[in-house]
Amino acid sequence: MQRCSKECGGSSRCGMGCSALMSNNVLGGYPVCTTIGRTQSITTDLIDKVTPAKGVVVKMWHQGLEMNCSLSVSVICDSKQVQGPKALEKVGDCDFATQITHPAGCANVLTTHGNGLGWFSTLLIILLCLFGAYLIAGAAYRYFHLGIRGIDIIPNLEFWVSLPHRVQSLLMSLVQRFRGPSERYRSSYSPTENCDFFSGKWVWDPINRPLYQESECPYIQPQLTCQEHGRPDRDYQFWRWQPHSCSLPSFNASLMLETLRNKRMMFVGDSLNRGQYVSMVCLLHSLIPDNAKSMETFGSLTVFTAKDYNATIEFYWAPFLLESNSDDAIIHRVSDRVVRRGSIIKHGKHWKGVDIMVFNTYLWWMTGLKFKILQGSFDDEVKDIAEVSTEDAYRMGMKSMLRWAKRNMDPKKTRVFFTSMSPSHQKSVDWGGEPNGNCYNQTEMIADPNYWGTDCRKSIMEVIGDVFSKSKYPITFLNITQLSLYRKDAHTSIYKKQWNKLTPEQIANPPSYADCVHWCLPGLQDTWNELLFAKLFYP
Repeated sequence: MQRCSKECGGSSRCGMGCSALMSNNVLGGYPVCTTIGRTQSITTDLIDKVTPAKGVVVKMWHQGLEMNCSLSVSVICDSKQVQGPKALEKVGDCDFATQITHPAGCANVLTTHGNGLGWFSTLLIILLCLFGAYLIAGAAYRYFHLGIRGIDIIPNLEFWVSLPHRVQSLLMSLVQRFRGPSERYRSSYSPTENCDFFSGKWVWDPINRPLYQESECPYIQPQLTCQEHGRPDRDYQFWRWQPHSCSLPSFNASLMLETLRNKRMMFVGDSLNRGQYVSMVCLLHSLIPDNAKSMETFGSLTVFTAKDYNATIEFYWAPFLLESNSDDAIIHRVSDRVVRRGSIIKHGKHWKGVDIMVFNTYLWWMTGLKFKILQGSFDDEVKDIAEVSTEDAYRMGMKSMLRWAKRNMDPKKTRVFFTSMSPSHQKSVDWGGEPNGNCYNQTEMIADPNYWGTDCRKSIMEVIGDVFSKSKYPITFLNITQLSLYRKDAHTSIYKKQWNKLTPEQIANPPSYADCVHWCLPGLQDTWNELLFAKLFYP
């Protein structure tokens, strides 16, 4: 600001009637005269903050001894032409305003977003950094402190491997709220028509097996925790059953729990059925919060409760299904076994109201070629006991089971399954091994697809087939025998809790006390439940 125009009256007549103002190059080189003497301050603001493109206001003011003067110039945006300035308008004692149209009033839009990081990006980076630190620290601890090598140094490897399946289960659980379970699941899986799930082969699948970790399931009995009791290998956990002409649907824990909502599922039979029961609990429990699940035992009945689902999964000890002298759930090691004829009602009263029933019975009948049947009551002073062939005794048991189911279970509301005989591997000569050997130290399965051991009586399978074929009551047969016959590697063997102290002779001869009847968990019996799952949704 150097001078005022003389035609404006000079500094003594500041701006009166001016039509042309001059000054320094303000606003991009356009000459503007303040006429107010020496300027002390200049500010620039938008004419309309709601519409920034309208233009800007440049305000200049001077503070004198006698009077404070200002000049406001509104520069209207017009990128194509220049007009003005207009005559000054007095808006105060020494405050004036004018207006010009000029490209200098057009705003240049500067992007202030996008170059920096938003809150979500920042949070994501923090989480990734924490995750990376967790992996590095965990791997270092497992490598240097625990001495773990290979891919197992990754902390919680099993969880990360199973994460896709867990996410899938969660999504399917949400969908399940709106659609029926069987219909929904069939829409996502279409097996070959008339596929035989029980005819197939074992395939190595370390990515998808095991379905859970032994240490993650607190419900496994110490008789089945092979890793905890020193088994040195884990290969038996990594095999998956593959039917020949179709694919076995993956076990979906969320779908199973939704199906069990407001229902009871019960396994009835011997310790092998109890193993399958525990396997089912292990497959499901990780989706249930700790404060929403419980397991309790009431004599012969063990009940796992999923409170949020109002569902129970139960096991009832009845090794013969019928009343016997081996019915005590704890003390039942009786050498001279006797079954009471037609006495299923004693146990059956505890089974009423069940929605999904899984029966099994076989091993306890195998005491020889003959079996003892009590004609009267165990309370009789003089007992009337008859000996019949094991096949006839077993047939009696099967018929009693089916009669009870027909009278007490509505097939429109209840599904009934029967699990076939579980093989033992007591004689290594059966698969071409050394004499006097058994399942002890067996880490490979039997490769012969036609293998059938001497411990599985085909005559019993014939009885089952004959009785079931003549029954009008619908029962689903889970034929786990052949696929289990291959798995001499999957027994608990010596890697279990020993309830009695071992003798020096036993310790010197491990096969003498190896358990070749029961199965390690996780392991083979998880496959039994996968087959149960498949048959439940594909009846």
